[in-house]
Amino acid sequence: MSLPFWNSDLDLMVAPWFPIGVDYKFVSINSLHSVRLKNVAALSLSVDSEFLFMSSVQSGYVGNFLRENLFTVNAHIGFNLGFFLLLGYSQRIESLIEKMQKDKKNEDIKAGITWCAIRRRKMLLGNLKSIALVSEDILFDEESFLTRFEAVLSENIGKSGENSKIPYFAEKFGYRRFFIPYETDNPTDMNVSRLLIEMEFPETKQITGPSPEINFPFFIGAELIFSRP
Repeated sequence: MSLPFWNSDLDLMVAPWFPIGVDYKFVSINSLHSVRLKNVAALSLSVDSEFLFMSSVQSGYVGNFLRENLFTVNAHIGFNLGFFLLLGYSQRIESLIEKMQKDKKNEDIKAGITWCAIRRRKMLLGNLKSIALVSEDILFDEESFLTRFEAVLSENIGKSGENSKIPYFAEKFGYRRFFIPYETDNPTDMNVSRLLIEMEFPETKQITGPSPEINFPFFIGAELIFSRP
């Protein structure tokens, strides 16, 4: 079993100066917001993923791709009335999130796979496969979820020990990002998913099950701008 696909792709706008090619200190800089987010960013990298972006009422817009919100003087601080977490796709992170979804404590959050377009001033820089975790609950307990998520990631790294030094070396020598479409996909599975999505007959759906897509929730967002006089 694998995670379903969201029925919508995402666009993520990055700052003009964002070093998308080779990046340094992209994990430790999250400690300006909280130690837990730094740990989540490091542990995600250790399972072949990346902590790309998070939006919540409590934290606003944060993450490796939007870290300017942590320290800019003229800050654009936005949030959605709900919780949203975007992670780079890997088979390991997908497997861990699948296990978390079986826990009743995580019933108020949904997870799915989607494509995320990275843009700078409307220019497309890359298109990457990602996993989005979403909750429409405006009272979603972000801290409790991140605590569980950090624990699951730590437990996985602790068992194998492999890749535990990746965050350190990536920050010290630079982390090179590049996006290869379909590098993590099985062409046969993709074709089966396409056929299921294109099904039109109710009788066929009764046999094969529903389309492997879930509806992306509607968010109400807000943005505040703080500037020095």
